[in-house]
Amino acid sequence: MGRYARDKRDLPTPRPVKKIELSEKHLFLRLAAVILLVILGMGTIGYALFSMLHTEEGLTEIEANNGSLADVAGEFLFQYNLGAGELSATAENKALTLLYGELTRKAYMIFAEQEEFPETHNLAYLNHHLNEVITVDEALYEALAVCMEGPERILYLAPVYEIYASVYHSAEDWEAAMADPLRSEEQRALVAEWMDYIRDPSMIDLELKTENRVELHVAPEYQQYMQENGEGTYLGFGWMKNAFVIDYLAGQLEQAGFVHGSLSGRDGFARNLDKDCKDFHFPLYRREGNTVFPTEPFTYDGAVSIVYLRDFPLTDADRERYYVYEDGEIRGPYIDPRDGMNKAASDMLLGYARGAGQSCGKALMALLKAYLDDSIEESRLKEFESLGYEYIK
Repeated sequence: MGRYARDKRDLPTPRPVKKIELSEKHLFLRLAAVILLVILGMGTIGYALFSMLHTEEGLTEIEANNGSLADVAGEFLFQYNLGAGELSATAENKALTLLYGELTRKAYMIFAEQEEFPETHNLAYLNHHLNEVITVDEALYEALAVCMEGPERILYLAPVYEIYASVYHSAEDWEAAMADPLRSEEQRALVAEWMDYIRDPSMIDLELKTENRVELHVAPEYQQYMQENGEGTYLGFGWMKNAFVIDYLAGQLEQAGFVHGSLSGRDGFARNLDKDCKDFHFPLYRREGNTVFPTEPFTYDGAVSIVYLRDFPLTDADRERYYVYEDGEIRGPYIDPRDGMNKAASDMLLGYARGAGQSCGKALMALLKAYLDDSIEESRLKEFESLGYEYIK
């Protein structure tokens, strides 16, 4: 017989169900237990919501929340002393997360050298609209103006940076040596060709006009050479970019009234906005031969802007701008605009300015006049000090 065609004798014999009577006491206890479970459940949910929405006071890392949109947040560590201002720590954290996300996204768009955006006339737009008067974002205009106060013609080294990028991204010494102007005569000659254009104001020159308007003058001869040999980037900040980005971020945070935090970048630039901070430490490293080791940190109180230059890599992120040969020789990001060669006057040099509102970009431009050389000249450091800066060498 089939599985379900069973004889009635196989079925269990029905039995009467006894009626259960509950006393008022039992009903009360059951009702109380249900209410207690509901209260416990609501308490658990409430605590979870409180933990999610409540932020403790104190030093906290603030992260940008831009989803899939590109930003510069990955270049910096932003820490803030929540609750030190007029807002509660929770409200401050929420406001800062939103603002920081907006700022890091906008900074990415303003300083992009390859990608254009409808929202702003950025570096890429400027590089693609030669011999035209362009109105750029105020932050970009200010950065360009500061950069033009630094080592002469450093703003036009973008094509040379591209040559050295091939060195940094090499997997083996033979590959690096083929791209390295200091080891390859062919590459040295190529750099010299680029430098003939870069050093000549009649070939390329940026004119700063009023009201954030600029014009990038480029001669037809240089345009033709760029079309045949380059990637179309005539000017740019290169490895220096984050000095100007951090100034933009810090300036916007200060304008919004958020002055109890600090920004530090992996490129050696830092801005502490808190004039009330005490005994802060900026870690320092030195190199002797092939050995890199920590040394006494730079300790400071109050607001400060820091520029830390070093001729050696420290982290995995430095692989994008350093290459170390097996014999210990190092190629770093620092390029002398006088000859296009990689130079660093010492293993490290730190410059800083005390006080709110100081600029990393300005300090960098002044410090590079001493660092982009074969060795440090004391006269250059005295000149740096005369501008109100201090240094550690």
